[in-house]
Amino acid sequence: MSLVSFRPLSPERIPDLLELHAANAASYSPGDRHRYFESLIAMEGLFLCLFVDDQLVAAGGLQKHEDYWWLHSLDVHPSRQRQGWGRRLIRELLAALSPGPAEITTIALNAASGAEDFYRRLGFVPYDPGDGSDVAHFCRHFTAAELKSF
Repeated sequence: MSLVSFRPLSPERIPDLLELHAANAASYSPGDRHRYFESLIAMEGLFLCLFVDDQLVAAGGLQKHEDYWWLHSLDVHPSRQRQGWGRRLIRELLAALSPGPAEITTIALNAASGAEDFYRRLGFVPYDPGDGSDVAHFCRHFTAAELKSF
């Protein structure tokens, strides 16, 4: 049986994240991505790394904005995609959230090309932020109960 663990982002995990990100053919330079991951450590939010038998399989985070949370940098190693790891990571991130004062928590994201159906299957719906970009934007509103049972 495999040992699955979730670990917070820390400076010593950045090289593993850069490798995971490169495996997904990301277009950012390693230097830009390294600075980006360093900034995530200091942000208000949560960024988790999912390990299976001490191998980094997936990583992603939620960043707090005024009235919603932004799901970002969700990467699953190509050899582990379509095995439920992305959903499991999102479930762990959502379970760590406390519902807002309105008892509704909104999660928004930009879907990577090819990931649109994944987010639709998880109940996220497309929306147009009116910024003229060709990036696929998605969001979903969760009740407190839905956050805990996702």
